[in-house]
Amino acid sequence: MRSILLSLVGLILISLLWAGRRAEAGVILSLPNIVAGPDELADPLYLDVGLEVVGQVPDLASYNVGLKVAPSPGVQLTGAIEAPNAVFSGKTPLVFEAGEGLLIFDILDVGDQAPISSGMNLTRVRLQVDSLSTRGVFQFSFTPDETMLVTRDGTEIPIDGLVGGSVTIVPEPATAVTLGMGGALLLAMASACRTRSISRPH
Repeated sequence: MRSILLSLVGLILISLLWAGRRAEAGVILSLPNIVAGPDELADPLYLDVGLEVVGQVPDLASYNVGLKVAPSPGVQLTGAIEAPNAVFSGKTPLVFEAGEGLLIFDILDVGDQAPISSGMNLTRVRLQVDSLSTRGVFQFSFTPDETMLVTRDGTEIPIDGLVGGSVTIVPEPATAVTLGMGGALLLAMASACRTRSISRPH
C-alpha cells in the first residue's frame, strides 16, 4: 500500500513539473528601434517582426500580426514582405489593412508546418515616410487581439510578450557642416584673390 502511495505521489510530482515546464514555453514577438536620416529615407524603411522562443513550442502553421503606429500621419504602414531568416521561407504574407494600422496574415499549405526558434523573423513590414520634412519619434506596437500564432491542428501557441519598437527620424546632420565648409572655402578664395591683387606688379 505504501509503495502504491509513493508511486502515486511521484506521478503527481512529475505531472506538476511537466505542466510547469509547458506553462513556461512560449514566444516573444518584438520590433526593432531604428534611427533614420535623409540618406536612409532615400530607400524604403523596414521593421522585422522578430521571434524569441522560450522553452519548447510546437511548429507553426499560420500567423496573424496586428501593428499600429503613433503618432500618425507622418509615417504609414504600407505593406509586408518576406523577412530575412523567415519562418515561412519563400512566402509573401497577405496584408488586409494599411495606414496607421496593419494586419498581416500568412499560412502554409494544408498539413504543412515550420519549426520556430529564437533569431528567426515572422515578416518584414514596409514603412512610408510622408515627406522629407517629417521629424520625430514614431512608436510601433502590436495589437494583441489581432496577433496570434497557430499550429497545424488549430491550437494557439502561447505568446509571452509583445515588445514594440520605434523609428526616430532626424534631420541631416551634415547641413551645418557643409555650410561652414562652404563659407570657409569662399573666404579662402577671396583671400587668395586679394593676395594675387596685392602682389601683382604695377
